[in-house]
Amino acid sequence: TFEIKRLELTSPNGGEYWLAGTSQNITWISGQVNLVSIYYSTDGGNTFGTIAENVSAAGGKYTWNIPATVTSNSALVKIIDVNNSAVKARSSNLFTISILAITSPTTG
Repeated sequence: TFEIKRLELTSPNGGEYWLAGTSQNITWISGQVNLVSIYYSTDGGNTFGTIAENVSAAGGKYTWNIPATVTSNSALVKIIDVNNSAVKARSSNLFTISILAITSPTTG
């Protein structure tokens, strides 16, 4: 049989501003893909850490509880078909993960 596998990351896809320590939805569109693994990079794609493995692709969404210690001005997310690593998608552009800091007022 002939099948076309497809993965398209819809969020984060570049320009987002996410806060460390919050929950954010990673979303995608898939076709003929059963399971995905999800990864993130804080250095523009040079290295990736694992967010989740063996996630059902059918729902097209995974809620990521971003660790409070993860910050980056050059973050990316990528998803990969567990059964065929050649089928993958990643953020088209960089996004930001930041810690909210109050800098003013400093007293009173």
